[in-house]
Amino acid sequence: MALIERDPGGPTPDYDEEGEDRDQFHIEQMIEEFVDEPPIRHDVYPESEDDGDDGPVRARTNMRRGNGELFYKQAFFNGVAFKEAVLDYVLKTGRNLKQYRYDKAKIGFKCVGVNDEDGSKCEWKVYASILSNDKMWRINRFIDKHSCIPNGECEMLTVPHIARLFVDKIRDDPEFFMPRKIEEIVKADWKISITRPQCQAARKTALKWIEREYDEQFHRLRDYAAEIMEANPNSHVEVECITDDDGKDMFNRFYVCFDNIRRTWMATCRPIIGIDGCFLKNKIKGQLLVALGRDVNNGIYPIAWGVVKVENYENWLWFAKLLKEYFGLNDGDGFILMSDRQKARIDQGCFVELPKIEHRMCVQHIYGHLKKAHGNKARLKPLLWDLAWSYNESDYRQHFNSSINKAREKPFVAMLETIRRLAMVRIAKSFLRLSTKQHLRLRYQQAQMGPSKSKSVETLTVFV
Repeated sequence: MALIERDPGGPTPDYDEEGEDRDQFHIEQMIEEFVDEPPIRHDVYPESEDDGDDGPVRARTNMRRGNGELFYKQAFFNGVAFKEAVLDYVLKTGRNLKQYRYDKAKIGFKCVGVNDEDGSKCEWKVYASILSNDKMWRINRFIDKHSCIPNGECEMLTVPHIARLFVDKIRDDPEFFMPRKIEEIVKADWKISITRPQCQAARKTALKWIEREYDEQFHRLRDYAAEIMEANPNSHVEVECITDDDGKDMFNRFYVCFDNIRRTWMATCRPIIGIDGCFLKNKIKGQLLVALGRDVNNGIYPIAWGVVKVENYENWLWFAKLLKEYFGLNDGDGFILMSDRQKARIDQGCFVELPKIEHRMCVQHIYGHLKKAHGNKARLKPLLWDLAWSYNESDYRQHFNSSINKAREKPFVAMLETIRRLAMVRIAKSFLRLSTKQHLRLRYQQAQMGPSKSKSVETLTVFV
């Protein structure tokens, strides 16, 4: 794990100067693209990672790119977002673009292609800037006219651009995204030719950024915790460190639970807590621990999460103790705990702190365990799920893990912020669905009972 102490040195060439802005843009992009899990249906059997005959396969997320559209007065979150949009345009059209204007408040790109018939230069050009009275970047000049023909070349795809294009993927799986694979992906997906030395240099640059960024991320961790407490009073945040032989603080564990989430869960949600851990897809190779509840619509309700170096008995005991103290679980009586299959360290750690909590097993993981022992039973899955549905409802923790799959590729603090933002959006959408249902029910009741009783019905509905 990286040091917590702040590095006294300034920025180095091994650090991506656009990294933080790009992370902010990607967070906004993931929030915009977020789709909540579908409602539970008892006529569709959920997919499982163990359904394949060859066993579970490592899941790799797709290259996240935009639609490549540009238009006059188009607005962007920041300058990096504009650059990303132009890069998406290049990847979509295969045009040979080059940046001609470099400034903190002004950025421009032009096409350097040539007309094969008369040798004239292409007129295509795009220019964006941010004004002092405007918080958004906007395209202020756009000549959307090409006189050239794409030939597979692009001066814009320099080594830093290729590194930024693949840094999240290299962070997730550095042994898979080797120079040859990078070259193949660019050629196959976007019909653009880059050289093997370019790919080698880009991968080396990305690895340097990753090595540097994690030290920077852990330096910022305490600042991030302080910002959470300042913006969300009465929340619970813990940054736990251990001291090495040199007397320096080293990261050990992180935990966060927001006061508004806690109060809402205790007042409105079901007394069910699902807990699970998943690997982080990056250099630190730690574990993300999550505790999830269920709202009145059977939707996922994240209540707390943390990061530890390893998933073991001590860390689950620590996590369960924090849940117990902050949520007032006492000895667990009256609450239900759902956990993974064959993870005795989870059960032991939780039951030490919550000895009277009722324990339920995850149906998805029960099926995975049975599939390994009875893989040739074709009717195993429908029979198991029909049995589970006759008594209880399907598991929901796997939906949460899949929803944060891309977030787990990001640097440490950016990952935590993405999980927080996704949790807020998930809860807000659930509240909107519930409010819409209540509004429709109110209008129906008013129509049935007449105008004389409308006011009393409205008062009763709001109270409920």
